[in-house]
Amino acid sequence: MSLKHSLLALLSSVTLVATTAPAFSQSVVPSKGTVLIVPGAVTRDVPNDEAVLSFYAVESDKRLETATQALLTYVADAMAQLRRLNLPVEYETQSLGSYPQYTQRTDKAAAQLDGWEVRQTMTAKISDVNEAARVVQAVAERFAFNGITFRLSANATQTVQTEMTQEVIELVKQKADATAKALGCEGDCVKIEQLDFGSMGQRYGQVYDNAVMLKSAGSSASRMPMPSLDPGRTTVTQSVTAHVRIR
Repeated sequence: MSLKHSLLALLSSVTLVATTAPAFSQSVVPSKGTVLIVPGAVTRDVPNDEAVLSFYAVESDKRLETATQALLTYVADAMAQLRRLNLPVEYETQSLGSYPQYTQRTDKAAAQLDGWEVRQTMTAKISDVNEAARVVQAVAERFAFNGITFRLSANATQTVQTEMTQEVIELVKQKADATAKALGCEGDCVKIEQLDFGSMGQRYGQVYDNAVMLKSAGSSASRMPMPSLDPGRTTVTQSVTAHVRIR
Protein backbone atom coordinates (compact mmCIF):
# COMPACT_ATOMS: atom_id res chain seq x y z
CA MET A 1 0.00 0.00 0.00
CA SER A 2 1.42 3.46 -0.91
CA LEU A 3 2.11 6.12 1.70
CA LYS A 4 -0.70 8.23 0.29
CA HIS A 5 -3.20 5.39 0.53
CA SER A 6 -1.97 4.51 4.03
CA LEU A 7 -2.45 8.09 5.16
CA LEU A 8 -5.94 8.27 3.68
CA ALA A 9 -6.93 5.00 5.36
CA LEU A 10 -5.68 6.25 8.72
CA LEU A 11 -7.41 9.60 8.46
CA SER A 12 -10.70 8.05 7.33
CA SER A 13 -11.59 7.28 10.97
CA VAL A 14 -10.17 10.46 12.51
CA THR A 15 -11.90 13.85 12.63
CA LEU A 16 -9.79 16.98 12.96
CA VAL A 17 -11.27 20.08 14.58
CA ALA A 18 -9.23 23.29 14.20
CA THR A 19 -9.88 25.35 17.31
CA THR A 20 -7.64 28.31 16.55
CA ALA A 21 -6.43 27.87 13.00
CA PRO A 22 -8.11 27.86 9.55
CA ALA A 23 -8.65 24.66 7.57
CA PHE A 24 -5.48 23.00 6.28
CA SER A 25 -4.55 20.42 3.70
CA GLN A 26 -2.97 17.04 4.53
CA SER A 27 0.48 18.41 3.66
CA VAL A 28 0.32 21.21 6.25
CA VAL A 29 1.30 20.62 9.89
CA PRO A 30 -1.75 21.33 12.10
CA SER A 31 -1.30 24.20 14.53
CA LYS A 32 -1.21 23.83 18.28
CA GLY A 33 -4.69 23.54 19.74
CA THR A 34 -6.08 21.42 16.93
CA VAL A 35 -8.29 18.65 18.31
CA LEU A 36 -8.39 15.16 16.83
CA ILE A 37 -11.55 13.11 17.38
CA VAL A 38 -10.23 9.54 17.41
CA PRO A 39 -12.66 6.58 17.61
CA GLY A 40 -11.57 3.10 18.56
CA ALA A 41 -13.11 -0.28 19.33
CA VAL A 42 -11.87 -3.71 20.37
CA THR A 43 -13.72 -7.03 20.19
CA ARG A 44 -13.16 -10.37 21.90
CA ASP A 45 -14.82 -13.77 21.81
CA VAL A 46 -14.88 -14.92 25.44
CA PRO A 47 -15.81 -18.46 26.57
CA ASN A 48 -19.10 -18.48 28.49
CA ASP A 49 -18.71 -19.51 32.12
CA GLU A 50 -22.31 -19.34 33.36
CA ALA A 51 -25.74 -20.56 32.26
CA VAL A 52 -29.31 -19.67 33.22
CA LEU A 53 -32.01 -22.30 32.82
CA SER A 54 -35.66 -21.19 32.89
CA PHE A 55 -38.26 -23.84 33.68
CA TYR A 56 -41.83 -24.13 34.94
CA ALA A 57 -44.64 -26.37 36.16
CA VAL A 58 -48.33 -25.96 35.36
CA GLU A 59 -51.53 -27.52 36.68
CA SER A 60 -55.15 -27.15 35.52
CA ASP A 61 -58.46 -27.91 37.19
CA LYS A 62 -62.06 -26.75 37.23
CA ARG A 63 -61.48 -25.36 40.70
CA LEU A 64 -58.77 -22.78 41.35
CA GLU A 65 -58.08 -24.12 44.84
CA THR A 66 -57.52 -27.65 43.56
CA ALA A 67 -55.16 -26.55 40.79
CA THR A 68 -53.20 -24.31 43.16
CA GLN A 69 -52.83 -26.99 45.81
CA ALA A 70 -51.71 -29.57 43.24
CA LEU A 71 -49.11 -27.22 41.76
CA LEU A 72 -47.65 -26.04 45.05
CA THR A 73 -47.40 -29.58 46.37
CA TYR A 74 -45.71 -30.82 43.20
CA VAL A 75 -43.22 -27.93 42.98
CA ALA A 76 -42.25 -28.23 46.65
CA ASP A 77 -41.56 -31.95 46.26
CA ALA A 78 -39.72 -31.59 42.92
CA MET A 79 -37.53 -28.75 44.16
CA ALA A 80 -36.66 -30.72 47.29
CA GLN A 81 -35.51 -33.57 45.05
CA LEU A 82 -33.35 -31.22 42.97
CA ARG A 83 -31.72 -29.64 46.01
CA ARG A 84 -30.77 -33.06 47.35
CA LEU A 85 -28.71 -33.61 44.18
CA ASN A 86 -26.30 -30.83 45.26
CA LEU A 87 -26.08 -29.39 41.76
CA PRO A 88 -23.95 -26.23 41.26
CA VAL A 89 -26.98 -23.95 40.88
CA GLU A 90 -28.84 -21.08 42.52
CA TYR A 91 -32.63 -21.42 42.24
CA GLU A 92 -34.95 -18.44 42.06
CA THR A 93 -38.73 -18.18 41.65
CA GLN A 94 -39.63 -15.80 38.84
CA SER A 95 -43.43 -15.90 38.91
CA LEU A 96 -46.46 -17.70 40.32
CA GLY A 97 -49.86 -16.97 38.83
CA SER A 98 -53.34 -18.30 38.12
CA TYR A 99 -55.10 -17.85 34.78
CA PRO A 100 -58.78 -18.39 33.98
CA GLN A 101 -59.62 -20.78 31.14
CA TYR A 102 -62.75 -20.19 29.04
CA THR A 103 -64.90 -22.26 26.72
CA GLN A 104 -64.91 -21.45 23.01
CA ARG A 105 -67.29 -18.65 22.12
CA THR A 106 -70.00 -19.57 19.60
CA ASP A 107 -72.73 -17.74 17.71
CA LYS A 108 -75.26 -18.94 20.26
CA ALA A 109 -73.28 -18.71 23.49
CA ALA A 110 -70.71 -16.44 25.07
CA ALA A 111 -67.49 -17.85 26.43
CA GLN A 112 -67.87 -19.28 29.92
CA LEU A 113 -65.35 -19.82 32.69
CA ASP A 114 -64.30 -23.44 32.33
CA GLY A 115 -61.46 -23.81 34.81
CA TRP A 116 -58.10 -22.49 35.95
CA GLU A 117 -54.45 -22.90 35.04
CA VAL A 118 -51.82 -22.26 37.71
CA ARG A 119 -48.18 -21.84 36.69
CA GLN A 120 -44.91 -21.33 38.56
CA THR A 121 -41.77 -20.29 36.69
CA MET A 122 -38.26 -20.63 38.13
CA THR A 123 -34.66 -20.17 37.06
CA ALA A 124 -31.49 -22.05 37.88
CA LYS A 125 -28.22 -20.11 37.56
CA ILE A 126 -25.52 -22.66 36.77
CA SER A 127 -22.09 -21.55 37.98
CA ASP A 128 -20.20 -24.40 36.28
CA VAL A 129 -21.08 -24.73 32.59
CA ASN A 130 -19.48 -28.17 32.50
CA GLU A 131 -22.36 -29.30 34.73
CA ALA A 132 -25.07 -27.71 32.57
CA ALA A 133 -26.06 -30.95 30.83
CA ARG A 134 -26.45 -32.74 34.16
CA VAL A 135 -28.59 -29.90 35.51
CA VAL A 136 -30.79 -29.91 32.41
CA GLN A 137 -31.21 -33.67 32.65
CA ALA A 138 -32.28 -33.47 36.29
CA VAL A 139 -34.68 -30.57 35.75
CA ALA A 140 -36.17 -32.14 32.60
CA GLU A 141 -37.30 -35.13 34.64
CA ARG A 142 -39.49 -32.83 36.74
CA PHE A 143 -40.31 -29.62 34.86
CA ALA A 144 -40.92 -28.09 31.44
CA PHE A 145 -38.41 -25.67 29.91
CA ASN A 146 -38.59 -22.10 28.67
CA GLY A 147 -34.94 -22.29 27.58
CA ILE A 148 -31.30 -22.06 28.62
CA THR A 149 -28.86 -19.23 27.95
CA PHE A 150 -25.08 -19.43 28.26
CA ARG A 151 -23.41 -16.16 29.19
CA LEU A 152 -20.53 -14.48 31.03
CA SER A 153 -20.71 -14.32 34.81
CA ALA A 154 -20.46 -10.98 36.61
CA ASN A 155 -16.85 -11.70 37.61
CA ALA A 156 -15.84 -12.67 34.08
CA THR A 157 -17.56 -9.59 32.66
CA GLN A 158 -15.71 -7.31 35.10
CA THR A 159 -12.36 -8.90 34.25
CA VAL A 160 -12.93 -8.63 30.51
CA GLN A 161 -14.18 -5.05 30.81
CA THR A 162 -11.07 -3.97 32.74
CA GLU A 163 -8.72 -5.60 30.23
CA MET A 164 -10.57 -4.29 27.18
CA THR A 165 -10.75 -0.76 28.57
CA GLN A 166 -6.95 -0.63 28.80
CA GLU A 167 -6.68 -2.21 25.37
CA VAL A 168 -8.98 0.29 23.65
CA ILE A 169 -7.24 3.25 25.34
CA GLU A 170 -3.89 2.01 24.03
CA LEU A 171 -5.46 1.64 20.58
CA VAL A 172 -6.66 5.25 20.37
CA LYS A 173 -3.30 6.46 21.70
CA GLN A 174 -1.55 4.64 18.85
CA LYS A 175 -4.03 5.99 16.30
CA ALA A 176 -3.61 9.55 17.59
CA ASP A 177 0.20 9.33 17.51
CA ALA A 178 0.18 7.82 14.02
CA THR A 179 -2.22 10.47 12.72
CA ALA A 180 -0.19 13.33 14.18
CA LYS A 181 3.02 11.88 12.72
CA ALA A 182 1.39 11.45 9.31
CA LEU A 183 0.37 15.11 9.41
CA GLY A 184 3.95 16.17 10.11
CA CYS A 185 3.86 16.63 13.88
CA GLU A 186 7.18 15.49 15.37
CA GLY A 187 7.83 14.04 18.83
CA ASP A 188 5.33 13.72 21.67
CA CYS A 189 2.89 16.34 20.49
CA VAL A 190 -0.54 14.92 21.33
CA LYS A 191 -2.47 14.81 24.61
CA ILE A 192 -5.67 12.87 25.28
CA GLU A 193 -8.04 15.30 27.00
CA GLN A 194 -11.29 13.33 27.05
CA LEU A 195 -12.45 9.72 26.65
CA ASP A 196 -16.09 8.94 25.89
CA PHE A 197 -16.75 5.23 26.36
CA GLY A 198 -19.59 3.47 24.63
CA SER A 199 -21.55 0.83 26.53
CA MET A 200 -19.97 -2.61 26.43
CA GLY A 201 -21.92 -4.70 23.95
CA GLN A 202 -22.39 -8.44 24.36
CA ARG A 203 -23.79 -11.00 21.95
CA TYR A 204 -24.47 -14.35 23.59
CA GLY A 205 -22.97 -17.37 21.93
CA GLN A 206 -25.55 -20.06 22.74
CA VAL A 207 -29.27 -19.88 23.48
CA TYR A 208 -31.49 -22.94 23.55
CA ASP A 209 -35.24 -22.27 23.53
CA ASN A 210 -38.18 -24.54 24.32
CA ALA A 211 -35.88 -27.40 25.17
CA VAL A 212 -36.59 -31.11 25.30
CA MET A 213 -40.06 -31.62 26.73
CA LEU A 214 -43.30 -30.39 28.27
CA LYS A 215 -44.45 -31.76 31.60
CA SER A 216 -47.48 -30.92 33.73
CA ALA A 217 -47.17 -30.78 37.48
CA GLY A 218 -49.05 -34.03 37.82
CA SER A 219 -46.78 -36.01 35.50
CA SER A 220 -44.52 -38.62 37.02
CA ALA A 221 -40.77 -38.18 36.72
CA SER A 222 -39.03 -40.26 34.06
CA ARG A 223 -35.36 -40.79 33.24
CA MET A 224 -34.22 -38.30 30.60
CA PRO A 225 -31.17 -38.76 28.37
CA MET A 226 -28.14 -36.54 28.95
CA PRO A 227 -28.43 -33.60 26.50
CA SER A 228 -25.52 -32.39 24.37
CA LEU A 229 -24.88 -28.70 25.11
CA ASP A 230 -22.13 -26.37 23.90
CA PRO A 231 -21.55 -23.35 26.20
CA GLY A 232 -20.16 -21.38 23.26
CA ARG A 233 -18.61 -17.93 23.48
CA THR A 234 -19.86 -14.39 23.97
CA THR A 235 -18.68 -11.65 21.61
CA VAL A 236 -17.78 -8.56 23.65
CA THR A 237 -17.13 -5.13 22.14
CA GLN A 238 -15.78 -2.02 23.90
CA SER A 239 -15.68 1.30 22.05
CA VAL A 240 -14.32 4.73 22.92
CA THR A 241 -14.02 8.15 21.33
CA ALA A 242 -10.94 10.14 22.32
CA HIS A 243 -10.56 13.92 22.11
CA VAL A 244 -6.86 14.46 21.43
CA ARG A 245 -5.26 17.91 21.31
CA ILE A 246 -2.15 18.81 19.30
CA ARG A 247 0.26 20.63 21.61
